[in-house]
Amino acid sequence: MPSWLVDDPTTVLFVLALLALALGVVWWIGRGDDYGRKKLSWIKGLKARRLTRNQFCAMGLTLIGFMAVLILLLSFFVDTPNKRIDRAIHAIERNQGFRTRIVAGRAVLWAEVAHAVEREMAVRLSDVLVRRLHLFYATRDQAVPAMNAVADWLSEALGWDATRRAEEVEAYLGLVERSRAFARDVASADKA
Repeated sequence: MPSWLVDDPTTVLFVLALLALALGVVWWIGRGDDYGRKKLSWIKGLKARRLTRNQFCAMGLTLIGFMAVLILLLSFFVDTPNKRIDRAIHAIERNQGFRTRIVAGRAVLWAEVAHAVEREMAVRLSDVLVRRLHLFYATRDQAVPAMNAVADWLSEALGWDATRRAEEVEAYLGLVERSRAFARDVASADKA
């Protein structure tokens, strides 16, 4: 089975809906009696006479195709939690390494890093660890022990060179240091 079909089966449904819509329109317009070729006079004709079986099938197929296209177009623009879970499951099935946890004791998997890069357009180490995975806030050490492993994965996935990887690690460590300095300031202000 092709990977695009497994990753996003709604693509196949969209193509089938477009095919049904096109077939219905061709059937509707291409009938032999010139009934559908007139601009809007066919609406008056529907009131005056009963629909034949072919007319009914063509109109039904057209309406079904049109509705399916609208529903599928809307589903492409709405990202539900179920879609995100399905994508994560497919990523885990493709790569068994995605099944492991990034930080021991936290339910954050490598599949979530892949999801952040592939689907949420995360391009910085701090973006992944702070905004996408929330490990910066969820762990006492702000995920510094996991930082190098995540930076290695990101550098491979995003094509970073050694300089860019070092800049990202340095920027993240600077963010961690600012956070820890703020925590120390707050603690010393509370004692005073």
